[in-house]
Amino acid sequence: MSEPSDFIKEKIAIITTSFDFLVADFGFVEPAVNYDRNWVEVIYKNYHGQRKVVLIHDLREKYFYFYVTNRVDADHSRMSRNVKTFLEVFQHADRSIKEDDLQPHSDEPSQPKLKVNARLLEQLGKDVLRGDWF
Repeated sequence: MSEPSDFIKEKIAIITTSFDFLVADFGFVEPAVNYDRNWVEVIYKNYHGQRKVVLIHDLREKYFYFYVTNRVDADHSRMSRNVKTFLEVFQHADRSIKEDDLQPHSDEPSQPKLKVNARLLEQLGKDVLRGDWF
């Protein structure tokens, strides 16, 4: 994999900083990072709790594909019962949350919505991160 551009480095830094609580508070290991010029993928794993958090930021479409899996080795296909989108995790705790609350609009920076996702995962997703599943 070639060296990422400064733009990609910045996106990776923003994502890992926003979700650093996964390592500090929930026992996840430092993330694996993959990227291309159009997307960034950051994957956190917790081997003890058998959880994986997958954060994919589509830079071209300005869209987040964020998932939690209940097995570290689970495929993060949306068809799997072992996978919950962040929206599903958040709505399990608060039905008033909508996709629009979590996704950036094309005319706005993505960082504020990224921080919303991180804050809600830390607050509303803590039981799932610790091992509960629904």
